[in-house]
Formats: sequence, structure tokens, C-alpha cells
Amino acid sequence: MPKLLMRPVAAREVGTHLVQVASGAAAGRARDLVGPRDEVLVDLARRQLAFDGVRQPVLGVRLPGAYGKGLASGSLRGGADALQGEITFDDWLGSEDHVRGE
Repeated sequence: MPKLLMRPVAAREVGTHLVQVASGAAAGRARDLVGPRDEVLVDLARRQLAFDGVRQPVLGVRLPGAYGKGLASGSLRGGADALQGEITFDDWLGSEDHVRGE
């Protein structure tokens, strides 16, 4: 799994944001919506598997080239003007929105 620095945002918050954007006046490009804190994708996968009681190794790899460098840089975390969600990944894990994998 890529060693990707990101700010995951809950689907519930994305849905609310999309409804607000779609029902509002034309505004050009909508502001980015990001999660409340920086996370590393491989760590999220490990935490979710552990929470779900699944014993499975997750290997983190750095992808080669410009694409891999971009992912590792954290460029997918939104800009300084991004709206910030409130639901953390750990909050989501314990919520009714999380369906445990089997």
C-alpha cells in the first residue's frame, strides 16, 4: 500500500458539503474539503484491520517516480483555504457508518 500522506474526510461530511455546494449560488470552483488531521494511508489500513479484528499484515511501499513523490509529499491534503471536517478516522471507525469487513 502506498505511503501516502493525506487528510481523510468522512463520507457523511462529503455528502453534506456536496449538497451545500449544489444548492448554493454559482461560485466557480468549490473549496476543498479535508479531514481534521493528517494521516498516513498504510497506518489507516492497519488501524481499521485491527479494529475489525482482522490479522493481516499491511506493507507500506513508496511508489517510484514523480507520482510516488507527489503522493508521499502530502499534496493531497488540500490547500490552506480548505474547509476542515470534524470526524476523525478513529471516530468513524467507532461509528454506525463503519461497516466491518469480513
